[in-house]
Amino acid sequence: MQFNISKYLKYLDSQIFGKNIEYIKETQSTNEDLWNKINDQKHCIIVADSQTKGKGRRGSQWYSVKEKSLTFSVGFKKEHIDNLIHIRASLATCMAINKVSNINAQIKWPNDIVVNDKKISGILIETKINKQKTIYNIGVGINVNLESSELDNNLINSMSSMLIESKQVQNRELLLSEFIKFLDFTMNDDDDIIRNWMESCAHLDSEIFFHNKNNVIRGTFLGVNSIGEAIIKSNNKIQHYANGIVEL
Repeated sequence: MQFNISKYLKYLDSQIFGKNIEYIKETQSTNEDLWNKINDQKHCIIVADSQTKGKGRRGSQWYSVKEKSLTFSVGFKKEHIDNLIHIRASLATCMAINKVSNINAQIKWPNDIVVNDKKISGILIETKINKQKTIYNIGVGINVNLESSELDNNLINSMSSMLIESKQVQNRELLLSEFIKFLDFTMNDDDDIIRNWMESCAHLDSEIFFHNKNNVIRGTFLGVNSIGEAIIKSNNKIQHYANGIVEL
């Protein structure tokens, strides 16, 4: 069943942020569409039922299934650079998934959402500077109602969906509305956001392999600092990293 904008807007209630939304039946990339749409608007959302060339981090492609995944991009402008934007986006995604489905989704630094060590959502954040404002483009892909038989054989051990984990069909319109509400909340919550993020982290105080450029570091993930960098303890030294990949 295709995404229903009217249904989504009813779930959104009266808040302004999130009302400017456009539905596209099929597209290559909602992130690319959003760059073409946002222009002078304060914010914009593009949601698609089929995304053929969805982008992940480091040039990877996001796997999705027509009308069973939730693929969308949210764009908005800020007067200053927000170093915590990936913290806000991943926390909003995790909280929305858990509220709608009541499963124990957690965050894998910096932008993945996992359940039982299997990925169910990925986030790609792009930025541009225009007229002294920073434009943020948050692309999100969530495996909502995918069944096990719809996952590629090479993904079955590393990927899951809300349906698989909850054993219930999920409401995509409700899920997007909850994401928007939580994102709006986290944009105005600098006091507790780091603590809330760490409470949702899948690997806090755990031994991990950290891929940074061409190096693989074995260490303990201690959390994130005030600007969202990963804190890794390795060989009795503590280092902070703005970029990298956590391997559990």
